[in-house]
Amino acid sequence: MRFLFVHHASQGPFSLEALRLGHVRYGGSVARLRLLFWIAARGHRVELVGNVNDGELDGVRAVGGGDALARALAQSEGDLGVVVLNDPPNDPEWNEIRSAVGGRAPIVVWAGVPFDEVWLRRVRSRDVARIVCVSRWHRDLYRRYHGFDRLEVSYSGVDTDLLPAGIGGL
Repeated sequence: MRFLFVHHASQGPFSLEALRLGHVRYGGSVARLRLLFWIAARGHRVELVGNVNDGELDGVRAVGGGDALARALAQSEGDLGVVVLNDPPNDPEWNEIRSAVGGRAPIVVWAGVPFDEVWLRRVRSRDVARIVCVSRWHRDLYRRYHGFDRLEVSYSGVDTDLLPAGIGGL
């Protein structure tokens, strides 16, 4: 399966090498992108587009620039896969993303932060296929309302591979 992760946030650009090593000094929305390497290791095609440096590492391909999503979709060879937004974008970014995808692939929002009601409307109207929350508590804030059963939960987990380096000097 193909996954196109869109990193539209202002944090960056950063390299895949820095992301893989845990050296990207931003918040959880960037740190959880380390899961892309785990997904790629399971045989999936994984691309990270947007505010990143171009490159390829451990099965993940990064395409940087404002038009990166459109370029990646143009090179899709028929398999658009799933477009995953790393946190909800602002309205102008959403309009660009929606236009680039053009209804040809499901869009999933990977929400590490609370999201505005506009995103619940987009789920209801099926402009967004799913919203994946980073905790069950976060998901359940919205799921209690009728029609929001398409909100899911995904745990980012602990970067246990980084622990030995972090505690080595203790």
